[in-house]
Amino acid sequence: MLASQGMGAAGEHDPIQKSNDMIPDWALEQNMTKSPIYVNDMYPFPNTLLRDGIYPNEAGEDRIGNDLSPLLTWIVNLKTTENVTISS
Repeated sequence: MLASQGMGAAGEHDPIQKSNDMIPDWALEQNMTKSPIYVNDMYPFPNTLLRDGIYPNEAGEDRIGNDLSPLLTWIVNLKTTENVTISS
């Protein structure tokens, strides 16, 4: 499972931040070897990356792809080899 922190409707930053703050602890509690949970933090996600205040515009889609790509690559590599490290 992949849980992303970050996005919400324009102007709704407090509830999003509160939810985002809960995700890492939830993931640690629920994580199992047979069904791992990976957390990806995309917060803050500025309103300038939203086309209508909710959905990402082209720059927002690029940001999502750029944020998720390293984690997804790491997960795929982890499943195919035992010696994988992720650069920070």
